[in-house]
Amino acid sequence: MAAAVPYIMVAAAVAGTAVSVYSAVQAGQEAKGARDREAAQLARSAEQSRLAAKQKAEDTKKLHEKVLSRQRALYGASGVEMVGSPLLVQMESVKESEEELRRIIEAGEMGYGTQMEAAEESRIIGGQSATSGYVKATGSAIEGVGTLSKVYRNYWGTT
Repeated sequence: MAAAVPYIMVAAAVAGTAVSVYSAVQAGQEAKGARDREAAQLARSAEQSRLAAKQKAEDTKKLHEKVLSRQRALYGASGVEMVGSPLLVQMESVKESEEELRRIIEAGEMGYGTQMEAAEESRIIGGQSATSGYVKATGSAIEGVGTLSKVYRNYWGTT
């Protein structure tokens, strides 16, 4: 039985090293997978921000068009022609409407850009996590070789 001890120690060192290497790689892959899922969610959120802004702009434009139509109708009903001050009021209303629509779309695009940047950062960190797993696995393998070397020296000596 005593003669088997070195072989058991070698087997234990090899098994321990294999488990460490596998665990490090798996941990890196799991972290990468989590970051990839997060990136996908951020990308979906970014697209939703863009679509929500577009829808809000469309709704706001319809509302502004109704207001302008009502103004024209009221001017017409009162006998006022669309020249001079009434026309200037209409032009200013259109200008304000266009500016508000531009701000709505711009806010949606900023939200989109911010979310997409966060998604890309998450993907990068995921890749780094996978790389880190491989580096840790390599370190574990090297440590395992060191352990095997110690077992060899302790039981078979150096001749």
